Amino acid sequence: MLHAIEFPTILSDNQHIDIPTDLRSQLKPNQAVRVIVLVDDVESIERKKERKLGTLAGKISIPDDFDEPLDDLKEYMY
Repeated sequence: MLHAIEFPTILSDNQHIDIPTDLRSQLKPNQAVRVIVLVDDVESIERKKERKLGTLAGKISIPDDFDEPLDDLKEYMY
């Protein structure tokens, strides 16, 4: 029976994949494993790195009456 285990990792400079310690402890010596490598799109990784918190600060405002019932729905409210 096969079991799938997903974990994020980064390919090291010497082309090794680091398997988390807790996963390694579940494997038996000489146990056969099958590894499938899914490669993230390089452009999407670079875009994620470019994000900075606070870039929209002051550009979005929420009115004070945001939580008040809408006039259009008053007939449905008790």
